[in-house]
Amino acid sequence: MKNKSLLFKNRLYNYLFLLFSSFFCIYLIFQLLSSDRGIREYLILSKEYEEKSNEYFDITNINTKLYNKIEGLNTNSLDLDLLDEMAKDKIGLLNNNEIVISLTENW
Repeated sequence: MKNKSLLFKNRLYNYLFLLFSSFFCIYLIFQLLSSDRGIREYLILSKEYEEKSNEYFDITNINTKLYNKIEGLNTNSLDLDLLDEMAKDKIGLLNNNEIVISLTENW
């Protein structure tokens, strides 16, 4: 009789351990997949990081172009071609030896 109760007790402990381990594994898998630090959140954040990196790269390129343009207008290294081009584009300034030919679509 004592042997049967001991066997039953061991089986019960084994089943409880198996049940607890199963629930713990299910909990860990659930946390891994759907928590704030899980795989889904990692994928969302990595996509957002890639988008922000591309945006940063674009803004850096624009910033570099503007810096070079401003540096070209600096009095120490004045780029006369850039200054002439900007004067023609912005205010329509022409040199004395230049002729303007205006072409319209309707002849």
